[in-house]
Amino acid sequence: MPEADLLSGPGVAIVLAEPGAGKSALLASLAARFGTTPVKASIFERTRAPCIVVDAFDEIARIDPAGLHRTMKELRHTGADRTILSSRSGEWSDAETRLLHDLMGIEPILARLIPFDQDEQALLFLHRHPDASFGDFLSDAARHDLTHLLGNPEFLNLFADAFVQAGGRFTERHEIFSDAVRYLARETNRSVTTRDAPTTEQRIAWADEVFARLLLSGSDGVAMADVAEGPTFPRLADLGLPDQRLPSILDTRLFRPAAGADRHEPVHRIVAEHCAARALVQRIDDPANTFTVKQCLSIVAPNGATRDDLRGLLGWMAALGSQNVQDAAIDVDPYAVLSNGDPSRLSIRSRHRLLEALTKLEADDPFFRRVDRWRSFSATAFFSPDIVDAIRTVIVRETGGDLRALLLELFIELPCGHPASSRT
Repeated sequence: MPEADLLSGPGVAIVLAEPGAGKSALLASLAARFGTTPVKASIFERTRAPCIVVDAFDEIARIDPAGLHRTMKELRHTGADRTILSSRSGEWSDAETRLLHDLMGIEPILARLIPFDQDEQALLFLHRHPDASFGDFLSDAARHDLTHLLGNPEFLNLFADAFVQAGGRFTERHEIFSDAVRYLARETNRSVTTRDAPTTEQRIAWADEVFARLLLSGSDGVAMADVAEGPTFPRLADLGLPDQRLPSILDTRLFRPAAGADRHEPVHRIVAEHCAARALVQRIDDPANTFTVKQCLSIVAPNGATRDDLRGLLGWMAALGSQNVQDAAIDVDPYAVLSNGDPSRLSIRSRHRLLEALTKLEADDPFFRRVDRWRSFSATAFFSPDIVDAIRTVIVRETGGDLRALLLELFIELPCGHPASSRT
């Protein structure tokens, strides 16, 4: 729907999109037009205003499972003519839409963000890196099967940073996120002294550990003062990393100021998930460490069901972890492994295991993609010649569920000349 429809007339609108698609930026823009500011759903309190704009509505359930219903009731009593919410598409279901309708007494409008086209991508790229070549960037992104992800502005920013960090040419595909993180962690203020300062790699290692603790605990960020501490903002000093130089990670672009004084949050969820997964698999795969994949998954997927807010983390754990971690992640949530992280990093054994797990998942839950069905993602490098026969077996069976359509959809995105497309 056009953006103007979100601004005209009374009602309730829900903006749905994948992580990094620009939900928060859109809500900030919409709120400014109404002369107000967006508020995080996790700290929303009843207020009287003609327009209410609430960001990250999906976060409520992870903080307080009963809070979703309660917050919706609070929205009903605001007296607002226009209410605009946002949520991750993968964490919003038809049940929430019906509940919102029942409580608000009005049919909500569902709005989905359209990915950036190539002209818009060029504008964003050149705004961020005016001295770099968008044409060279696009050509190198195509070489690594990344162009399908560039419509997501946060992915575009990350890949652009990685491209610049790597000197104008991408390294291996799985290193692109690491290059972007190194770029964000690098000190860019020449007036800041580097004497006795931690190295970039030390800051990254600390940030990885902090992100892991925040995600597993369901926290939004860290507080630097007692008065700023809250249920989702623990004190940085209480996270179990005793080095006195730890606060230096907040001087990097891996963090940004959060709502409220002395609070900081990850620059973006995508960055936090990648970094946290790296910290967790390093612990799991370290023979000297007693932390096991079973212990980790008891938090990520209690009782065998992945927490909605940690599906991205699980996908990255599979991409970065050993065979043991890959097997465990696939068994818990095969769709999360395929649709998050970098499935091209999976071993051939894991790719076969993933297809078998997806087949079983569809048998139990034919429409396992739910509202995530409209989302697009890239998994072209997953389709290697070694698994073509297994994929063909799945595709020729018409089950009426999501799996066949999903695989065909991903095959459409294969570049010309891809060895898997030439064999199917």
